[in-house]
Amino acid sequence: MLRDAWPIAWYEFKQRYLSLAMNMFASLLIALVAVEALMRFERDDLSLDNVLTFLNVADLLLLAALPALGALSFSREYMSWNSLTDEPFLKRLRFYRMWAIPLPVIAWSRMLYMLLCFVVSMAVFVIVFVAVGWTVLSDTRPIVHLLSFALVWTGYAAAICGLHPFLEYGAKAKMIHLVSIGMVIVIIGADLLLNYLLNKPVFLHVLEMVNGNPFWSAVISLCAGVIGIIAFQRGLVRRLERIDLP
Repeated sequence: MLRDAWPIAWYEFKQRYLSLAMNMFASLLIALVAVEALMRFERDDLSLDNVLTFLNVADLLLLAALPALGALSFSREYMSWNSLTDEPFLKRLRFYRMWAIPLPVIAWSRMLYMLLCFVVSMAVFVIVFVAVGWTVLSDTRPIVHLLSFALVWTGYAAAICGLHPFLEYGAKAKMIHLVSIGMVIVIIGADLLLNYLLNKPVFLHVLEMVNGNPFWSAVISLCAGVIGIIAFQRGLVRRLERIDLP
């Protein structure tokens, strides 16, 4: 099944190099903000209020923006007004179904396409985070903790980013945009609620978790990411089975 899905995913992916480059640039910016927040916290060279404000900004970027790296958010399907009436994802689905491609293969092709985008973008995040942070944090924090911290956020994003192909195929473009905006609002609200309940930014809570057990923190988070991807793939198959294409 994966063998059949891979050529479809790769064919679509290799034509999106410009959008992928924009995703990588966004990932680089998120990594720079996150590692700068961590370095300011470690150096303690700002007032506590300023540090917490910067950490809250990093929180919002990590919680709301990282999962978006699983979709090419800068592609014309997301940024063109024409997509609202053109329905690019439904047209693509109709094309694949015209060739009688099995639904599980179509679902996996979308998941693999998402994973290609995600892996490339998150590789930039992890590399930049560790490389930039190492210059300041090597004296106060083992590199294992830095790497584990980056991998915990990778697992979190992987667990959610399967939502993109789940929404894209079988939904109208207007619904995709509305749900995407709604998810961002929900994540921001969840971040504010967690900040209130924990009495600290989620950023610091994850940091404390990594300090306690860097290995298992990363492993559990990455396992959650794998489970999320499989769950969304199966959910997508079920959604496609219920769609009556014209």
